[in-house]
Amino acid sequence: DFGPKVNFKKRKIQLGPFHGFPDFTKSLVDRLTQILVDFKPVELCHLEYVPSRGSAIDPHVDDTWLWGERLVTVNLLSDTVLTLSPVLYAENHIRLEGHNQYNSSHDNNKVNIALRVPLTRRSLFVLAGPLRHSWTHQILRDDVTSRRLAMTFRELSLEFTPGGQFEKHGQEMLFIAKRFVSFASHSN
Repeated sequence: DFGPKVNFKKRKIQLGPFHGFPDFTKSLVDRLTQILVDFKPVELCHLEYVPSRGSAIDPHVDDTWLWGERLVTVNLLSDTVLTLSPVLYAENHIRLEGHNQYNSSHDNNKVNIALRVPLTRRSLFVLAGPLRHSWTHQILRDDVTSRRLAMTFRELSLEFTPGGQFEKHGQEMLFIAKRFVSFASHSN
């Protein structure tokens, strides 16, 4: 990852190891900031998924104390499927073998829902609004069929922007995030 080191439980941020984004991401970051209004990324999570390792991401909602409204992911090398589930029901999915849908599981007369969003190779996906805050997202092991790279960029929450409680920390992170450094000399 490239960005501040964060202890979300204690709400502590350490900027020391963050020197900027890898230089190979400059043209992509420039493009994202052109097409997404007021998008100022301060973190890049760069993940590799490999089927032989059983790669997957468990259902989760990204932190909202530090990370802002939009999670911006570029999907590279292969297609996959992002599965979204309402937070209340995320734990109770039963996958129907051979189908791209879920069986409805009844718990106190509640029906579970899952949205399956195809992410094609070289696609851009922006998770925002109710899907960002009230739905979990995950990549199922079965949906990693060949090597995949995902680059997720995160922006700051309002608490770290001008007028917010942690504005000073936000300014520091934004200043560092405007730098693009050699990957070999500053990888974390």
